[in-house]
Amino acid sequence: MLPDSTLILLGIGSLTTVSARIIDISDKQNPPASGIVSVNQPSQGFFLDILSDNTGVSIHRMQAFVFNLLFGCWFIYKSYQLIPGATVITCPDKINGLIPIVTPNDLILLGLSAGTYVALKSTENK
Repeated sequence: MLPDSTLILLGIGSLTTVSARIIDISDKQNPPASGIVSVNQPSQGFFLDILSDNTGVSIHRMQAFVFNLLFGCWFIYKSYQLIPGATVITCPDKINGLIPIVTPNDLILLGLSAGTYVALKSTENK
């Protein structure tokens, strides 16, 4: 069984992805007066694509990228620290022990970060 914090983390990620996709679909179906939707722009390269909207690099996209990059690095580092406790022949509890526990305050911070991203994403094509 996965730790509760991991399930909550997966839920935050899933809700953020679904919400962002709903916003993209809505923007395609109801384009702004300018007719320019950021997802329809030609690619400018991976990093500029994920960091930019119609007006250039956006603070909410930059914040989401940096926050997720730092959190991902922390998660990998903590997982690496837990590896010595695992063995080749092990039970599921040992495997689940390799997943770092995310504190409730960190989960709140992740939820606020994701919510801010989605809220600001909803305005980027307006």
